[in-house]
Amino acid sequence: MGRADDRPKVLFLCTGNSCRSQMAEGWARALLSESLEAFSAGTNPQGLNPLAVRAMAEVDVDISGHSSKRAGDLRVEFDFVITVCGGAHEQCPVFAARTRIIHAGFDDPPRLATGARSDEEAMPHYRRVRDEIRTFVRTLPERLMHQRSQTTKEHPMSTVTVFDPPMCCSSGVCGAEPDVARARFAADLKWLEGRGVAVQRYSLSQQPQEFTTRAAVLQAVSAGGTGALPIVMVDDQIVAERAYPSREQLAVKLCLTLDTAPIVPAPRPCGCGSGACC
Repeated sequence: MGRADDRPKVLFLCTGNSCRSQMAEGWARALLSESLEAFSAGTNPQGLNPLAVRAMAEVDVDISGHSSKRAGDLRVEFDFVITVCGGAHEQCPVFAARTRIIHAGFDDPPRLATGARSDEEAMPHYRRVRDEIRTFVRTLPERLMHQRSQTTKEHPMSTVTVFDPPMCCSSGVCGAEPDVARARFAADLKWLEGRGVAVQRYSLSQQPQEFTTRAAVLQAVSAGGTGALPIVMVDDQIVAERAYPSREQLAVKLCLTLDTAPIVPAPRPCGCGSGACC
């Protein structure tokens, strides 16, 4: 058994930090306190769900003292971030380069219980998801050990830097007509971050000063104007110009094992108007 300081710090992340991530933190603290330090947070905290508290109390796990918060509020550098819902996976914040992102999606009990006429009718949904999360949490030591061995084998400390043309947002889902290529590339960057690769992304309209810090980028833009963009670099080498590389191409450049298919996020509002990007 290792010292407490040696335990990996694991964050369970969902959208509201009200139910699933709170359950996961509760189970991890109850079952794996000697193996890891567990935390939970949300991309848009909504407060602790009382039925989640009740479901966990039924199995003698007390989460009533938990609070709903953002990852940044914890001021912890995590070894692993486990996204437990699709929304958190798509909107996952940027963490340290060494942080590994793992996705394990679970059904949303409040959504499943939308038509319930009472708490008693709603509780079976909470109990099922609670038990599914417990089964997953029990497998975490083996999963985390595998992820750490992959980190060692795949040399993940490279940095991918993206220099985008002027745009309103980088997700590809701005405005009325989503840009599928950009949405796919945004998903590919999330995949890279999940493999331990550091990702930096700059837009000419929002961070023009960054385009002058790399001689190769400045030269390309000076010669070709915005038509030279996007430019993608791996460490200090340009690997793509005028188009975003595919996940397969990025994997080859970074010596990564390609084991999952690209995911294109579903369109959702980004704050722009209904017409062209701002």
